[in-house]
Amino acid sequence: MSLISINNWCGGLGNNLEQIVNAYWIAKSTSGQFSCNVDHHIVDVPKVFKFGNNLNPVNHGTANTVFLNKKIDAENKRFESYHKILQELSPKLFKKIPKRSFDGLVVHVRAGNIYRDPSCGRFMMQAPITYFSKALRTLRMKKDVLVVTSSRHKKDVKRYPSPMTEEIVRHCQKIGVKCHVQDDDLEGAIGHLLGAKHAMLTGYTTFSRMLLLANPDLQSIVIPVMDYWPHDEISFKLHGCKVHHFDVDDYPDRWSAGCAKKQIIHPPNKINYRQ
Repeated sequence: MSLISINNWCGGLGNNLEQIVNAYWIAKSTSGQFSCNVDHHIVDVPKVFKFGNNLNPVNHGTANTVFLNKKIDAENKRFESYHKILQELSPKLFKKIPKRSFDGLVVHVRAGNIYRDPSCGRFMMQAPITYFSKALRTLRMKKDVLVVTSSRHKKDVKRYPSPMTEEIVRHCQKIGVKCHVQDDDLEGAIGHLLGAKHAMLTGYTTFSRMLLLANPDLQSIVIPVMDYWPHDEISFKLHGCKVHHFDVDDYPDRWSAGCAKKQIIHPPNKINYRQ
């Protein structure tokens, strides 16, 4: 039995949801207790989840880091529980944010700051532009497209539109598909990802991955499979929705300043659909 607590938040909303799931899962699997000692600016986290009566204060941990349960995670069991826990907690966590329905494809594009700020991290891999165009062509998608994005990653900072958003809009115009862009409305973005029936990831982003895993109505998702991040592929298969994989070959496995150019010119014959 474990007593595990969250005493501070690390990273953005996606990482915070990972903290919550990790702490909840460990407490539940050990018939222990999970407590949250800090308020969150977006989600409503219940203060206590109690799964047992006889708690051992010696076996006490904190969920202050995203990779709290590395040893348990290695068994891959956490993936089996991720979507179930997120869907169980979602009505509590997002009770103030209504789901938003969209009869089309919801595409999440992360803030464009990663193209200009080297400190953003080498793990924030973004798929090439040709991944989007090839996915629409291969899957013969004629639905309207909604791009959910933000041209700034934090409030009160300079806007950095993503080249991916601009290219998606341009491509949709070329093939006659209506494209809508929702920018800088965080609650709207959360609502659309929680309510989407069909979605597309354009790179590695914990924000959209965790929200889509929390969405029980998600019917299909399009995912770029790049060397460094196989996690999305595994977790969405376990979610139960239809997963469309597009392997991105001969592409960098770490994000750097030079990746922006490669993202735009990467050849379409290096992107392959795998059913």
